[in-house]
Amino acid sequence: GNIGGPYADTVTLDTEAPTLTLSDLPEEYTNADSLSVSVTLSETADLLKTGTCGPGSFPDQGTGPLALGSLAEGTYSDCALKATDAAGNEAGVQTIRTFTVDRTAPASPTLTLDGGAAQTDMENITAALSASDSGGIEEYCVKETAAPATPAESDTCWKSAANATSFSRSESFALSDGFHTKNLRAWFRDRAGNVSGADDSIQRVDPNRAPLVGFENALVFNGNAD
Repeated sequence: GNIGGPYADTVTLDTEAPTLTLSDLPEEYTNADSLSVSVTLSETADLLKTGTCGPGSFPDQGTGPLALGSLAEGTYSDCALKATDAAGNEAGVQTIRTFTVDRTAPASPTLTLDGGAAQTDMENITAALSASDSGGIEEYCVKETAAPATPAESDTCWKSAANATSFSRSESFALSDGFHTKNLRAWFRDRAGNVSGADDSIQRVDPNRAPLVGFENALVFNGNAD
């Protein structure tokens, strides 16, 4: 006549799928060492990562940043996330937009002044520039300076290179006052933010100086008619 119980249990019926929204996506071109996305979830859910970003499982994920990790150089077009809540309801697959990881600076940067001349008596000379980058060179900068530090992005020296994969251009450059050796530098920035540079120098001489003969001795006339 022994009776057990009563026993009770509670079951929650959940037929509504979670919502998943992605934001703060990687830039179209990036050189970042570690990448992430921000996820917004309507409820705590398990996330599954698929595609060339590499498989990954993130249980009990809430709203916030989600690390994609350190990815090798290359283009990623099929990275996606899918959310599943505790009741097994699935959110639609959310694909991360295509992005390219590029940590390689533009190749073969060159700067040649006045066709490679050692000196000039002109104020305006020609600066020949070239570089290449498979992802495209976004900007370039030429400055008269001996400092190798890359100019700030806000520096007015930066000009568009139209994302050229093989960049080559010649333009006029005005040298500073004074008759001495002028040091110029050029920088090339690709679409991911990688920068490479080149430098060249030329001596600016006084166009009104006395003519030089022999071992660069000034030719001086004494006014005699000998």
